[in-house]
Amino acid sequence: ASSQSTVLVVLVALCFLEVGLGFSLSSMPLSGQSCMRRSVHRSPRSLWSMLAKAKSDKFQVLLKSTVEGVGKANQVVQVNSGYFNNFLRPKGLASVISDEEVKIKEANEREALAKLKQDAINCATEIQSIAVITMKRKLGENGKIFGTVTHKQIVEEIKLKSGGKVDLSTKNKMDFPEIHGLGEYGVTIHLHPEVTATLKLKVVKE
Repeated sequence: ASSQSTVLVVLVALCFLEVGLGFSLSSMPLSGQSCMRRSVHRSPRSLWSMLAKAKSDKFQVLLKSTVEGVGKANQVVQVNSGYFNNFLRPKGLASVISDEEVKIKEANEREALAKLKQDAINCATEIQSIAVITMKRKLGENGKIFGTVTHKQIVEEIKLKSGGKVDLSTKNKMDFPEIHGLGEYGVTIHLHPEVTATLKLKVVKE
């Protein structure tokens, strides 16, 4: 990386030298020739082209694993060719990906995200149709139920009430109050960042 930076600095300096002083390295006199400045016949654009080429010496790659300071797994990033050839490729951490492949990847990701959201909407519809789940609990002498109602118990009750159509995970976040007595409680289930479902939970005496 340091050697490449040095090359870039030298190229920039040479470009300014050509533009500012009006001569190029190819026009400098050889031994025995006149030291008088000769007219410039080569455009400074040549060095600018070399600079652009040196700066564009990068690869577009798809990371197969998270690489600290570079990116996360499945992310498309730009890296120096030397870094890719000497480190990422030998270790199997990345592969070159074309612009067309990037477009296909992005389209597939959009399709997958849309499916996840639609599945969440369908699940929410099923939960809303259930409307109410009921749990029976024994009461203690103080009128409080034995134990409490847990996230897992609600998941199991919803699956039972839906006939197996709604099979939630304990990873699905739920909002409901801590339950220690009989009564009716609201439960909000987070199925997707943009989709939630609500139902009522009735706790009755066994």
